[in-house]
Amino acid sequence: MPGVTSNVPLLSIIIPTYNRAALLDRTLGTLARQTSAPENFEVVVSDDGSTDTTRDVVRSYEDRLRMRYVFQEDLGYRVAGARNGGARLASAPLLAFLDTGVLAGPQYVQSVLAAHAGPAPSQVVLGYCYGYDPRNPHPELHSLVTDFPPEEAVRKVAGAPWFQDMRLPEFAAVDFDLSRMVMPWLFFWTLNMSLPAADFWRVGGFDEDFTGWGGEDIELGYRLHHHGLPMTVSRESWGIEAPHERTHEANVSTLLRNCDLFIRKHPSLLPELFWAVTNRGIYGSVETERRRFEEWTAQARGQRVPDEIERGLNTLPSSQRTQRVAVFGSGTEDLPTAPRKGVELFLCDFDEAVLTRRKSRDGGAVSTWNLSGLRTPWPDRYFDLVVITSRMDGPRQEWGEAFSDEAHRIAGSVVEPSLRGD
Repeated sequence: MPGVTSNVPLLSIIIPTYNRAALLDRTLGTLARQTSAPENFEVVVSDDGSTDTTRDVVRSYEDRLRMRYVFQEDLGYRVAGARNGGARLASAPLLAFLDTGVLAGPQYVQSVLAAHAGPAPSQVVLGYCYGYDPRNPHPELHSLVTDFPPEEAVRKVAGAPWFQDMRLPEFAAVDFDLSRMVMPWLFFWTLNMSLPAADFWRVGGFDEDFTGWGGEDIELGYRLHHHGLPMTVSRESWGIEAPHERTHEANVSTLLRNCDLFIRKHPSLLPELFWAVTNRGIYGSVETERRRFEEWTAQARGQRVPDEIERGLNTLPSSQRTQRVAVFGSGTEDLPTAPRKGVELFLCDFDEAVLTRRKSRDGGAVSTWNLSGLRTPWPDRYFDLVVITSRMDGPRQEWGEAFSDEAHRIAGSVVEPSLRGD
């Protein structure tokens, strides 16, 4: 694939931007230095409503790069929409996404094309990004990328711990084989990644309901993974993230809001854990928490709690109206096929296997959810009652009052009728 030229480029590089003309200039400058022929790729700058000299910067590269430009009105931070707009304008069968300020190595395009030319071209390639650790910006990075071209900067400090992509420990733990990860989508970050356009549009592109910073890329990664698209890491198609100012508090605020939207759109245990650890500020430990839930699942297997659920239901006041009841740690094997009259039952359990068996028994007559109860998709006071059973004893050792807090958010009454007398 590398080295082939035609009227249609092989790769479209989409760069969303907003009022960062100087950073954009640096990114485009590195793309103008590629070893791959300029006919092989195009660059699509998707402008989220800039009012600075962004358009002039794009024009200045039109004699060196195959440039395309699309502008959307400034209605707030809408990077998902900007990326989709760039993808719609793109003409190549392969899409790459780079963030403004990522300085591409000289063989970036050649390496991206090579990564998709192998036996499995239909895959997501996560490009390595040196210097990316917004939590711990390193003071040497600014002078390094200012004084040296990207390849020289990498040659000088490639082995320095502070210069590494912050995902390196997770990548190294699986020998860079993301097929060994249950949740590779956690590391689907659009600062540097590529995939076939057909696969991008097959899942609908970025979800434009996500506005503000954070989460929209991971959510797309979740859908791509759910549709079976493999993910891999390429250290050859690397870039360096040039340091720039960040509005950290505002970013955290919108990330948490988008995590909430994520769990509402994909209500299941793994997105729930992503929400929970992000809100705890312990990013990177989602896989750790997943393994803990696997241990708790093994401990709770065979633990039946129908008496606890029945005792919880007995606290409901007599009423002719339908009453909604959620159960955290439902089990389900010993429950009756149909709930009592006037009760709409929602069974939540972190053991997906017991829920599957329940569905096979009653054909889905009762609503079942693979959720622990750390965060649920329902609005405030949606339920009349939440019952928290003793199957939750293991998770509560780690998460404390988090389950009770969520139960009180979604229900007017919460009971924990544990057979152990809790």
